[in-house]
Amino acid sequence: MVLKFLEGLTLGVVNIARGNGKATLNELKELTQLRKLGVSGVSGKQQGVVVCHCWSQSTSISVRESVRNLAKLDGSLCEGLLPPSCLESLKMWGRLVRVTSWIHQLQNLSKLTLERSMLGQDDAIHALGVLPNLAVLRLKRWSFDGKQLHFQGSSFPSLVVLELEGLFKLESVLFEEEAMPRLELLQVDRCLLKEISGLAVLTSLREVRLGDYVRDALKEKVQRQQVAEHLKHVRVNLS
Repeated sequence: MVLKFLEGLTLGVVNIARGNGKATLNELKELTQLRKLGVSGVSGKQQGVVVCHCWSQSTSISVRESVRNLAKLDGSLCEGLLPPSCLESLKMWGRLVRVTSWIHQLQNLSKLTLERSMLGQDDAIHALGVLPNLAVLRLKRWSFDGKQLHFQGSSFPSLVVLELEGLFKLESVLFEEEAMPRLELLQVDRCLLKEISGLAVLTSLREVRLGDYVRDALKEKVQRQQVAEHLKHVRVNLS
């Protein structure tokens, strides 16, 4: 596969698990002006090479781990790796074990999508919450490994959209006072949630979307909150 002609452009998803993966990696390393890059089939020693290249060259990257190796997507990052300040959009599919050691450096990151990352509550969610320009956060299937998702005060200062989908262990979501002051849309689907607390503290909230795979009991609770907590300005959309 010849990739050099894509300099300065956008490259879709390259599956390095197929064909001559080593040759593909070598070609990727020669592309120094890509703005957007997607890579799938990442595994083993390839992880560090691919992710390091993505960090250093692109403003938007997507890295998908091999389905046969879901151990540590960011476990073999290059030592001393410094993510570029230009990175604005990041999608990662796979377990993250070192996220607290590098995510805080992405000061210009505005969109983040995680899937199967298995994040814990305390350190990982806190680390995401201090990103100053994060506007869209999508926590998808198995991205969070816990029963309560707790958004602390003053966290996520620029977040506008929060999507929770496929968090099968999750039982409750709690928003503290001053958390997510700019949040406009909360979207939940494929979660067995029992409780969402603190909607009233989300001063910019405009819409709550609850999908088909959300408990009817939770939908009823959210509708009651809308009335009891004076959230009539918030539209509750029930699929």
